[in-house]
Amino acid sequence: LYIDNDLELAEELLKKANEYPINQAYTALANFYLGEIEHRKRDFDSSIQYVNKFLTLENILESDFLKVEPKMAYYLQGYNYFKLNDFRLALNFFLQAAEMMRASQNTDRADRINRRLYADVIVRIADCYFKENNYNSAGNYYGVASNIDFPSRDYAYFQRSMILGLQGKPYEKIVLLEEMIQETPSSEFIDDAFFQIGEAQLALNNSSESERAFKKILNYRNETDLTIRALLKLGLINYNKGDLNKAIEFYTQIFDYNPSNTEAQEALVALEEIYIEDLAQADAFMKIIEDNTGYKLSDLERDSLSFVAAQNKFENGEYIEAIDSYTSYIGRYPNGLNRLRALYNRAESNTILKKYSSALPDYEAIIDYGRSQYYEDAILKSALICYNDLQNFKRAFNFYALLEDVSLDEKMVYNAQM
Repeated sequence: LYIDNDLELAEELLKKANEYPINQAYTALANFYLGEIEHRKRDFDSSIQYVNKFLTLENILESDFLKVEPKMAYYLQGYNYFKLNDFRLALNFFLQAAEMMRASQNTDRADRINRRLYADVIVRIADCYFKENNYNSAGNYYGVASNIDFPSRDYAYFQRSMILGLQGKPYEKIVLLEEMIQETPSSEFIDDAFFQIGEAQLALNNSSESERAFKKILNYRNETDLTIRALLKLGLINYNKGDLNKAIEFYTQIFDYNPSNTEAQEALVALEEIYIEDLAQADAFMKIIEDNTGYKLSDLERDSLSFVAAQNKFENGEYIEAIDSYTSYIGRYPNGLNRLRALYNRAESNTILKKYSSALPDYEAIIDYGRSQYYEDAILKSALICYNDLQNFKRAFNFYALLEDVSLDEKMVYNAQM
């Protein structure tokens, strides 16, 4: 019944078998399959209870009496905790399952199923380490998995490359992604790989290589989830090169792919900057709006449109582009509704990129505006930059003194006094 996927009737009979146990081996078997059924029903807590009962009996009985290999129970239990986002416990069970699988390789027939099962456990171990921010261990396990021929090999490659990026190793990241493309040419991550290569090359100021990577997304398939993002990147690259006509071409293409409101706004903001700020062709810009949206923008809407595009970059972690977009917004709308938030987020972006001297003027501008939701944090950040980065202790002291006077946060005041 279980094999035939009649889970309801199988569960009923297995529970009856547990009520009238013949021997412990059959009880263990019933509990294991009940754990499997509850897992498939996504009742992970119940599945955990049944698997625990199986593992308790597994410690008592000889393995020859168990009709299920214990490694499968540890594998299942790992997934139960993984689905519940308890990655530490999941890791413990996956590690034990992997050890059992390695120990049984000499006796098991090395068939494709066993290899895939082992590889899947290794990937899940890597995922758990990744979720726990243990990037070194995660990268090592993704590396092991990427050397095994199994369906998720491309995922292991891709995740390992992302870790290299997080570790500040862009060249190694690019090399690994190019290896992934070569080794798994049919992967569903190919477009993601090209996009990440483009991002990495852009961060390294290799705009021509970056452009080549983003163009491969356009040519690889008719359309992917990354097509519009690639077009936005290509528009920006060509704009920065000074090829405004090419930039317009890429930005305008976005409207052929049913963009979301945010994506359309980002493209329109870029086109507005080109047509109005660079080319002084307001009519051409308005025509694009009318052709693609049928709408005329008011000043208030232009303010919002420009800010949303910048905010989208910030929230996506594209801090270099966010700084450029916020700068454009602040320059065009110095008294705009979102000016303080734009100043603060531009400062935060520079801080994240460790460009402290560029962040400080924005924090100071926020302070000059007077009390706001960003006021106290701007004072604190200014003090920290002056003290730790610029080592201008007099300015740092002035900021700390100001913070002590204005803050109602006792902890913040205490830190300022220290």
